[in-house]
Amino acid sequence: MLNRYKFCSPYLDCRIAIECYKKKGFEFDINTPRSVNGPVRLKVLLIKASCSTITTIMQMLILLCLAAMVMASPQYKAPIPIIAYENENSPDGSYSYGYESADGTKSEQRGSQRVVGTSADDIGTVVDGAVSYTGDDGKRYELTYISDENGYQPKGDFLPSKPDYLLRVFSRGLRAN
Repeated sequence: MLNRYKFCSPYLDCRIAIECYKKKGFEFDINTPRSVNGPVRLKVLLIKASCSTITTIMQMLILLCLAAMVMASPQYKAPIPIIAYENENSPDGSYSYGYESADGTKSEQRGSQRVVGTSADDIGTVVDGAVSYTGDDGKRYELTYISDENGYQPKGDFLPSKPDYLLRVFSRGLRAN
């Protein structure tokens, strides 16, 4: 006797496909699936197997995906109020600004115009400032910085230091010149 489910895909239970096919008024022969109008390919049989069971599974999968997206969406956090704010601009191009929020975050910055090159036309803004905040680990982080003709120069206890091998390479390069 032939195996009744020999044409089945491992991803689809052919018993469900055959039952769905029969419910739609088609006859099923073990060797050749036939409809009232003549032979029907097995692919058509398997495609028509998307009866209520498979449709229900797909609907549940879509519903679960939507529920996962809703649960993964960011939760609302109330905005942190600003308790102090300062912003001053001078006609000569200098400025200062700063703020402090209720959670203890502080930022202040000052800038002024200065000659940064060799000629009097090389004018740029020199900036210095500080930022402090409390991290997720509960520690207080403070950063001070200067930005001038020598570039951006941050300073803070939590910042990584330059690796020793870089200092050795640069010192060798300077000695060679």
